Amino acid sequence: MNKGKKQTSKSWGALEGKSTVLGSISVKLIIAFIIPIILILVLGLSSFKEASTVIISDAEISTTSTIQAKSTYLELGLDGVSERSLEILTMDEMDLYYKKRDLDINKLSVEQMDAKAAISKRIMNTQAINDFVYNVYFIGSVGSGITSTNLQNVKTEYYNEFVETELGKQILDSQTTVGYMSYNDYFIDLMTKEEPTYNVSNYAMTMWRKASFATTSLIFIDISQEIIDQAVAELNFGEGSLTAFIAPGGRETVFKGSSEELASKVLPEDEITISGLSYYEKAIQSEETEGYFYDTYNGEDYLFSYAKIGNTGAILCSLLPKAMITSQAEGIRNLTFIISVIAIIVAIFTCVVISISFKKAVNNSIRSLKKASGGDLTVSFDTKRTDEFGIISRSITSMVDGIRDLIRQMNSVGTDLNSSANNVSTNIDNLLASTKEISFAIEEIEEGVTTQAKDAEQCLIQMSNLSERINVVYDNTQQIEEIAGATQKITDEGIVAMEELNKTSKATNDITATIIDSIEDLAVQTQSISGIINVMNEIAEQTNLLSLNASIEAARAGEAGRGFAVVAKEIRGLADQSMESSKKIEKIIEFVQDKTNNTVDSAKQAENILVTQNSALKQAVDAFQNISSHVEKLVHNLNMITEGIKDIDDSKAGTLDAIGNISAVSEESASASEEVGATVSNMVDAVATLNEIADELKNNAKNMENAISVFVID
Repeated sequence: MNKGKKQTSKSWGALEGKSTVLGSISVKLIIAFIIPIILILVLGLSSFKEASTVIISDAEISTTSTIQAKSTYLELGLDGVSERSLEILTMDEMDLYYKKRDLDINKLSVEQMDAKAAISKRIMNTQAINDFVYNVYFIGSVGSGITSTNLQNVKTEYYNEFVETELGKQILDSQTTVGYMSYNDYFIDLMTKEEPTYNVSNYAMTMWRKASFATTSLIFIDISQEIIDQAVAELNFGEGSLTAFIAPGGRETVFKGSSEELASKVLPEDEITISGLSYYEKAIQSEETEGYFYDTYNGEDYLFSYAKIGNTGAILCSLLPKAMITSQAEGIRNLTFIISVIAIIVAIFTCVVISISFKKAVNNSIRSLKKASGGDLTVSFDTKRTDEFGIISRSITSMVDGIRDLIRQMNSVGTDLNSSANNVSTNIDNLLASTKEISFAIEEIEEGVTTQAKDAEQCLIQMSNLSERINVVYDNTQQIEEIAGATQKITDEGIVAMEELNKTSKATNDITATIIDSIEDLAVQTQSISGIINVMNEIAEQTNLLSLNASIEAARAGEAGRGFAVVAKEIRGLADQSMESSKKIEKIIEFVQDKTNNTVDSAKQAENILVTQNSALKQAVDAFQNISSHVEKLVHNLNMITEGIKDIDDSKAGTLDAIGNISAVSEESASASEEVGATVSNMVDAVATLNEIADELKNNAKNMENAISVFVID
């Protein structure tokens, strides 16, 4: 019995030794969870790359469009100034005063004085009603000039002096009648002498226009620096950005972005300049009126966007750090990474919790199975689980209960069989001893055998019947052996059925894992929907911002607000992007539906496998029922053996009586003693053979009892 237990423990240890770390439930669950999370991470990185491209493209287009819109606004304002200057030069009063070659300022008629007064009033009104106008200077080849400044007595000599300067010669030689420049050095010198507090920083650039008829007239209008500052300050692209208005000749007004609503102006001592950069020269030389490209500024990558302000020669440009453009995409990447890390941690934690739960259930089953394999059938597989482990535990418990009942019955039968075999052996020993005594007595009988021939014949008949019944006992013993072999075969069938149950349980676990994977894919795509909705929200915010800017600029520009069609076009572009994002959401939802269908299919597979498992359990039940039937046959045959032995005992009694009669007449049977002795000798041999068969039956019964004793059923 101990040897059987040692072999069982050794076999169980060999099975345990085959288990590896990579084959454990914990590792498999962790791998199963991490694989979709890695796919989530890959999806996040792909989304980051795509979002970075879209965000950068949106920033490029939005920045350039905003600058272009502001450039259009400044162009409209400067065109208004140009139109005012043209209106002044085409006034009817000009014919009475500045277009008369022979005008004598010392002998002016009333009409001429009224004409000059009207011209002067128009110039003053131009400064008053147009925010773009800061100062106006008017000089001509005849008559005295006019100015809106504090400069007194603009003499005719000022015209003659100016046309002798390099700038004056360039204007007179120019093929155009209007132009722009950064400074008018001639008037700056005059104003500085007349008014020491005069500050050129109050205007951004100067527009000039000439009119040549019989005489030549020149008008110079300084563009207000304040109106330029207001326009540029509104181009606030955030901290780290720069926005500049650069007049012809390189005079620039630079603002740096801030967290406030408006950008802050750069002071001269900050020494920040854009006009000297190579990409500014590239923009000036470009035939395009607007555009953008990337270049380095102070060792970092910047987006340089520009828009030329009509034909003024001025340009509006900005420098936007590329890092600031991609910061939003960086945020998406970081968020994706954080979510992935959290998902991995949660997945590992979930795997550990589930694997601990599985391992606990498996270990409980293993401990109980170890005891059962060692013969202890009193073990319990009780569990509170309601999942497949609970079903397996309850199924194993039912199986062990059936085996325990079978062993209990076999133990009872084995005990009866052993007792019967002992009785048979004892009776045969007694029969052998008696037969030997008979043989010894027959050797002494030399007389009277003849008279007892009939009794001897009767004895032979009885012994023949005894031999037949011994043969019956032998046949029954053989049948017992056959039944035992059939029992062993049926037991093997039960083991095969249980192995099928084990395979079916594993398949159920695989299907369950498939369902979990599908559900996780569904969660991944739900997160993708959230990411796309975020993109749509960002586009909506940009759309609102552009709409707000368009409303502000339209209100400020009045009739000139028609130039904001560009802003409206950009808004429509952003709306189109929102529609594209919605289409992406629709595709993802379709993908989620596909995954849900796959999950349903997996559940159906699990249902089919459970049906197979139930079939395997039914086979096990049928196999054990067959064992029970064969055991019943074994009991029946043993009963027949018992009856045969009883008949032997009865025959033995008759034989003894016959032998007694033979003894009485032994003296008269001397002549037949030899024949009787030979017959008795044969009977002794037969009884000895019967004794050997009985011993073998006894040993077999003992072996069966020892095998059954391995199992503990109470």
